[in-house]
Amino acid sequence: MSFPSVDPRLYKKYKVVICPKCGRVQAVMAVKRFKCRFCGHSRPMHEMRIYYATDDGRKVPEAVKIITELKVRGELR
Repeated sequence: MSFPSVDPRLYKKYKVVICPKCGRVQAVMAVKRFKCRFCGHSRPMHEMRIYYATDDGRKVPEAVKIITELKVRGELR
């Protein structure tokens, strides 16, 4: 029996993701299920692309800002 590989960043306390429905960048603490704070879209966290993950909450605002800037410039999908 084989288990699917799980991204180890999923178990960090803070994760920065982009909602696949509305495209907003946000930090989440979810491990099992992502729910967008802006549009309410929901999906399992293992299906989300994690752009940044850390256990240090002080790094999260800067990471959200940088990822948002990269997205605006078209450097992220």
